[in-house]
Amino acid sequence: MLRAKVAPSLALPRKRGRGPTERVACAIARHTTALRLTPMIRPVLTELALFLLPFAVYAVYLWATQAGVLHPESWPLSTLMWLTIVALVLMAGSFIVLAQWGGDPAGSDYIPAHIENGKLVPGTTK
Repeated sequence: MLRAKVAPSLALPRKRGRGPTERVACAIARHTTALRLTPMIRPVLTELALFLLPFAVYAVYLWATQAGVLHPESWPLSTLMWLTIVALVLMAGSFIVLAQWGGDPAGSDYIPAHIENGKLVPGTTK
């Protein structure tokens, strides 16, 4: 009904597929999203491993002493508190190390993703 009142050039397009600009925009969005998520896997897994490390070491200690890893008496609240504090200190230390020595060099320029000769070139720093 609306289509009859609006000029044909202004009418909403039917679902015939995406136009070239929509296809390029979708390709850029997919590619840049994948590029953004992939580099984050390693730091997230590193932080998770550092947080779980004290608990794993304590579980190995309980297993080695045959104290019963799964018994609640082996995991008192005070021990869990100290393990959590150690885990948070390890994570904070790794954040400091990553902030100090990770990333791109100071003064580097970011070149965003762009299209050259019909191909998507990912963003880089130089």
